[in-house]
Amino acid sequence: MSSRSSLFSGDLVRRLVGSHKLHVASRAVARVLFPCREARFLFVFGCQRSGTTLLKNLIGLDPFVNDAGEYGARWFLQAPYGAPEYLRARPFEDLEEGRRAERSRLILVKPLHDTQRIPDFLEAYPQSPVLFAFRQWEGVVRSHLSYYTTGRGKRYGTHGHDPFVYVGGILASAPPTWKNEHHTPEHAQQLERLWAFAATEADVYALYWLSRNRLYFDRAVEDRVALIHYEKLLESPQESLAQLSRHIRHRIPPRNALILTNPETDATKTPLEIHPKIREACDSLEGRLALAASGWRERLSRSRP
Repeated sequence: MSSRSSLFSGDLVRRLVGSHKLHVASRAVARVLFPCREARFLFVFGCQRSGTTLLKNLIGLDPFVNDAGEYGARWFLQAPYGAPEYLRARPFEDLEEGRRAERSRLILVKPLHDTQRIPDFLEAYPQSPVLFAFRQWEGVVRSHLSYYTTGRGKRYGTHGHDPFVYVGGILASAPPTWKNEHHTPEHAQQLERLWAFAATEADVYALYWLSRNRLYFDRAVEDRVALIHYEKLLESPQESLAQLSRHIRHRIPPRNALILTNPETDATKTPLEIHPKIREACDSLEGRLALAASGWRERLSRSRP
């Protein structure tokens, strides 16, 4: 086969694997032929712009998974952008009602605005697997800057977003919101202290990364919440999917990794201009997260499929 035809066939397979219409049809067939009477939730948490959508897509392409995402009315409160309940998960009694009606094996839900409530989700659904995605902090800052300060903001309804006002919600001195909910006293003091050094949009987005990712150690039950390193997922997607399959106790088709095209990492890009105190805090937490994620990869590699 020529290189040109090989490229065409590879592109065709990628398109078929990632086809939304084909996925919806195959999921409908799976529900009819192999209905599940006891669906389990699969919760994905983490900081926004950290690869949570990519992780969701890689798993959600499975016909036995209902990719419920982070918007659907059955699973999420419907509130406008900026409202306190925007993208918050519905009460557990509502989630349970939806779960009982579900015929897929897994319901993948991504309640990022409830990351600080991970212990509540673990208690309500002890049999449901939980994932926490994290990405190198400078990559998250760049992604925030691109998402909110370019034309993309108009497309996704976030136009007019003020980083200092939005991220300022992480502070204990701000009105109560999901952004400063369940912070430990030490965490709250750290954010207040570092906020005094924040002079640029990059600074405040770095603090947002710090506030959301520290929740993994402050609020997550670490032996139950698998920590997924975004950069490692890009480096070895099929191996990562095999490890994820062990954690969620459901085989994710390796072909799902074909949706990845020319993945880019942030390691070779010019460092952002960040206040040294903020950079030091982010680097320190990133080191802890990378070490914990490495431990999870080793654990899942040794576990039985």
